[in-house]
Amino acid sequence: MPKYEQNLTGRFDDLLDVLDHAAKGNPSVSLSEQSDATIGDIRMALRVYQRLSVVAGNRLTLTVSLLGEKSALFLCAICTGGHGLSLGKLKIQGEEEFLHSIKRACKAYIADGENSADDQGLVLNEKGGDMSPSEGSR
Repeated sequence: MPKYEQNLTGRFDDLLDVLDHAAKGNPSVSLSEQSDATIGDIRMALRVYQRLSVVAGNRLTLTVSLLGEKSALFLCAICTGGHGLSLGKLKIQGEEEFLHSIKRACKAYIADGENSADDQGLVLNEKGGDMSPSEGSR
């Protein structure tokens, strides 16, 4: 299952809005559930999105967690295949494509100028495999 993690500096609500907009970029995506919590200066937002993958014949789930303390932010997004026909490579491609919307949004948020990210924040991990050193590691 593909995973994307990133340490960032920025505004919690701004990044959460960017991520929500990116996840809902496909008309077949719906927000299934959400949770928000605050403890002192620490905020956490959890979003679960689902998308129907017509090609692979299943539902994909994208779980996005955003943790923040003031301007220090940590993002974790994990995509998994759902029920239905599993066509192996098509299922994995669908997961990666769904997750890629979050990666693109995060990169655009970083490129905005006021926001930044550490240089080792990206982790892609498929089905428990090794992390790709070309993508960086945490």
